Amino acid sequence: MSGRKRIKASSTQKTEPSVTLNTTKSDKIVLYFSREIKFPVHKSRIAYENLATFIEERLRFVHTFNYPYEIFYDDREGIEHEIHSEKVNAVQKIKEVLEGEEGEFIEGFYFIADKSGGIKTWVYYNVDFLAFLATIICVIGVIFSTRFELKIALYITGAFLMTRMVKHVDLPGIPRDRQTRDSLFKNQFKMIQKFLPTLRSNLNYPKWRPSCMIIKRFLATKEPLSPLVEDLKNRIKKTGPISIAHYMKEVSTNPLRGYYMRGDVFGEKGDFITSPEISQMFGELVGIWFFMQWQNLGAPKNIQIVELGPGRGTLMEDMLRALRNFGDCFHAIRSIHLIEASRELCDIQRRKLCDDLQDSQDKNSTKFARNKDGLEFYWHEVFDDVPDICSMVIAHEFFDAIPIYVFERTKNGYQEIMVDVDEDNTSPFHFRLVIHPLTRELESFLHLPLYEKVNIGDRIEVSPESWHIANQISKHIQKNSGSSLIIDYGQDFVQSDTFRAIKKHKFVNVMSTPGEADVSANVNFKLLKNASQHLADVHGPITQADFLHQLGIGYRLKMLLNNSLPTMHQNLMSGYQRLTDPLAMGRIYKVLALTPQGSPVPVAFESNSHT
Repeated sequence: MSGRKRIKASSTQKTEPSVTLNTTKSDKIVLYFSREIKFPVHKSRIAYENLATFIEERLRFVHTFNYPYEIFYDDREGIEHEIHSEKVNAVQKIKEVLEGEEGEFIEGFYFIADKSGGIKTWVYYNVDFLAFLATIICVIGVIFSTRFELKIALYITGAFLMTRMVKHVDLPGIPRDRQTRDSLFKNQFKMIQKFLPTLRSNLNYPKWRPSCMIIKRFLATKEPLSPLVEDLKNRIKKTGPISIAHYMKEVSTNPLRGYYMRGDVFGEKGDFITSPEISQMFGELVGIWFFMQWQNLGAPKNIQIVELGPGRGTLMEDMLRALRNFGDCFHAIRSIHLIEASRELCDIQRRKLCDDLQDSQDKNSTKFARNKDGLEFYWHEVFDDVPDICSMVIAHEFFDAIPIYVFERTKNGYQEIMVDVDEDNTSPFHFRLVIHPLTRELESFLHLPLYEKVNIGDRIEVSPESWHIANQISKHIQKNSGSSLIIDYGQDFVQSDTFRAIKKHKFVNVMSTPGEADVSANVNFKLLKNASQHLADVHGPITQADFLHQLGIGYRLKMLLNNSLPTMHQNLMSGYQRLTDPLAMGRIYKVLALTPQGSPVPVAFESNSHT
């Protein structure tokens, strides 16, 4: 109604009204609050108090911020009159006009904000649009926010904005008639409950949840039931709780929808990023370490390189590029052996390392391929299948994904922390951790010397499979010569509560969306050393920062900076800092070396060597 021409009450000039009004007598008037929103009111039933309440409800935004407003009406001759809320009691004035001799000819009152209000007027006319934008922001915040408290605040705010907006905005599925809209408006809590299921399905719960039972029941909703989750639930219901090790193995490598069965989960677009993906310098320096170790072993004529958990194949690609600069060593490589359980990752590695299967002798085979240098690549599911010749073994971020068992020391001995089905409707997860009596087959493993000093109430993480694989590598080196590097995040002592899950580069609950998050635990390097004793010489662990600096990462960085475009300098510096900074990967990542008994101490481990 802002386009209407204003005429003061004392004016006698006639104008053409923007809304045609009948001149016949009628018991109804219409209150216009915008171009679209209008409310019929019976004149004969108007009471001062009821009319005031009615108008204040419709002008809630105006009254909330104390904005002035103006009211216009046309008399029987079509002359427009004005009532200003700051000059007179507007509601009382309306009542007086309707009770006067002109009252029976008035068919409508037009309410608009005072144009002199400036930004206030704009806000008044656009409040519904602003409410819509605020609702969208709340929805986006709920989906992407990482703080649980902020999610709840945005969640409730958005729901209230949505119900307010329904009153004056035409939305799909919302009736246009006044009575239905009034009913929706008056039942705000029911409307909130109607919209909550859509929003709350995007809530990612942290490990803790609100203790208030009402809030938990109101917000909780079970995560989607995937084929993997359904299969695990059925098996647990039939046979009872499973170990955390069993759970890790299932969610990681189960053919149904195991995490690593999905293919490429690495890099910025995946769930986590590894050192080789951060900078080429990492793989190149690992390759140089193996060259120097090859020299330490007397430069054997026939060697093979073995990598456990090759990921995308980036580390092996960078290692081989560095080794090509040392002809004698490179030509001594007879074959490359990759230990990989995921068929999808095997295909990714073949495309990266073997020129998309060019020159492959058997293109239908998933076990063998040859690259342009004539190097033969073999894929195995277990280390036992590796041939018995001198081997250079690299295991980078491999042992952290090996399943672990978790035990708690009690007055009655150890008990195991296991995974059971979670039937609690207040929890969004399908599984939960429970305490279960210890099985005899695991009890003997806990008698190792490194688990002697565990206090009652403490929990420890144990990985028999990690011990077994480290033992296999050491036996292989003892029998065939060679060397091994184990690079991973962890500590040189027994740890607890490091079992974690990562999804889209963020930590999530370990029971959340099984098969869609990477589950892992810190590596216990002390356990790996225990598995290698009397079989190989053990060196380290040392920090990744020390290892890379000893091999000359600073010098390699200068070379790359001098030979690259300025646009690449920031990426090179960022990669260097991330690999070596103690607050990033420089300290938590450790490097352990295994060499033949009695062989020279390898490069970078001179000051930290154990035999």
